[in-house]
Amino acid sequence: MSLDVFRFENLSRLTGVVHAITTRHGGVSEGRCESLNVSYLVGDPTENVDENLRRAADSVGARRDDLFSAYQVHGRAVTLVEPEAQPEPRPRCDALITRSPEKALMLRYADCTPVLLADTRRSVIGAVHAGWRGSAVRAAGAAVEALGQAFGSDPRDLLAGIGPAIGPCCYEVGEDVVTAFADRPWLFAGKRLDLWEANRQALIEAGVPSEHIEVAGVCTQCQSERFFSHRANGGQPAGRFAALIRLAC
Repeated sequence: MSLDVFRFENLSRLTGVVHAITTRHGGVSEGRCESLNVSYLVGDPTENVDENLRRAADSVGARRDDLFSAYQVHGRAVTLVEPEAQPEPRPRCDALITRSPEKALMLRYADCTPVLLADTRRSVIGAVHAGWRGSAVRAAGAAVEALGQAFGSDPRDLLAGIGPAIGPCCYEVGEDVVTAFADRPWLFAGKRLDLWEANRQALIEAGVPSEHIEVAGVCTQCQSERFFSHRANGGQPAGRFAALIRLAC
């Protein structure tokens, strides 16, 4: 079946790379996880998540068993995913990179920022999960650096997409978050933090040209009818949507 997914224009024009950011529509989950929840950790029956993951994988032309994900820890650690890498145990990290067409990279979100990366010259890709902690330590920049170290990628050859996440319209934060971004006060309007711009700046600092970066500009709290949002869920565990990217064989 065809899912409701978000795709970046810049990555969609790149031959040999397939990507998608799922929404909360097109799955089998019910209640607060309705309907395309991709997380096993929010109280959704396993069989529901299994089917939802199969559908998510299909949105990028992959099989469920091709998906490679991480145990996300809100940091800047990057895992290089080799063809022989096993899906379990999941690595503890917030960025994945690969040159393997056998692996579809997938990370999970519910207000945090998805960042997808693809090299226009080399067949290598990356995916990043950046909440406020990951954005504070420039997780997106760490992925750019890792692509260079592992595969020789030049940041000037990378395309990047910053996906749906809680926007500066809604993301009011406390003093701990303000302190974490003390070196970048321009990211705040009062106590509202701009995670989109934080990640865009991290990519630019790492050498990615600004014209190579596409920002979705979609706030998950404002559009919680389309995307899972932790804040919009009123403190109850929210489902998760996925960002996926793979190399086409």
